[in-house]
Amino acid sequence: MTNTSLTPQLVTYALNAKTIEGCTNPSTTNHVLTVNPLPVATLITQKAQICIGDSTRLQITLQGATTYNVIYSDGGVQQNLNSVTVSPQLITIKPTTTTQYSLVKVEDDATKCLANLSNVSPQTLKVNSLPTIS
Repeated sequence: MTNTSLTPQLVTYALNAKTIEGCTNPSTTNHVLTVNPLPVATLITQKAQICIGDSTRLQITLQGATTYNVIYSDGGVQQNLNSVTVSPQLITIKPTTTTQYSLVKVEDDATKCLANLSNVSPQTLKVNSLPTIS
């Protein structure tokens, strides 16, 4: 079952018992199942390029839960953000070379449901060198 909303949905289903010989129990047992939504995330850099020595911010926007565990990468090092309750998350970044940032994992801390990150594009921050004075 998939829940495409941003709130938990209750689903009621009935169980009927039947033997391999075809005998059925006339009693039906109803069960209620909570289908939790998957968290949703987006990733952007606030600037597409900076000069070497400057900084900008990486913005991670989160929906579908109240507390998240997030892992993002700069192409080499993974950073963990645990028990995140504020969205968007603004992270100051100051790379010295052009760097690609991506989301590795976004998890609802309570339900452990994982975001589908296949549609979240990596973000490249171009770092320009300073001009030379001669």
